[in-house]
Amino acid sequence: MTYPSSSPWGPHGPQVPSNSVTPNPTAPSAPYVPSPSAPAPVDYGTPRGPGGGSASTYSGPGAPPSPKSVVVAALLSLFIAPAGVFYATYRSRQFLPGMIYSGIATVLMVTRATLAIPIIVISLIWSVGAVRSYNRELEAQKEAAEVELKFPLRGPRAPTE
Repeated sequence: MTYPSSSPWGPHGPQVPSNSVTPNPTAPSAPYVPSPSAPAPVDYGTPRGPGGGSASTYSGPGAPPSPKSVVVAALLSLFIAPAGVFYATYRSRQFLPGMIYSGIATVLMVTRATLAIPIIVISLIWSVGAVRSYNRELEAQKEAAEVELKFPLRGPRAPTE
């Protein structure tokens, strides 16, 4: 089917003079009015926890990260070596090296079963160390945030020489 050349919306878009405004085919005929049965708008400004708790119990997106468990990291490394390293290094600076190690360890454990014991031992050591490091860093960040709340900076600092 071919469009007539006199149609404003031909096969190559709107056919209007170059010095005019292109008509809007989706312009509403009347302004949008919500139905009376629409729910009231929700205020997302203040984070709330389950049951309307304070922001300290908030666990949704943007919530502060929680400490990781050394026991979970050790058990995952003992039974599924790469999973323990993944758990321990997720959301930390060691994530990329941990994923590279997990990929190599998985291939080696599948192809050479004799390497399973050393890989599990390395995974145990790495995952427990990574969890401890992550928890120490998290605690330092919390302490720094508490200090900042107690003593907020007043304007820009003067350069030190």
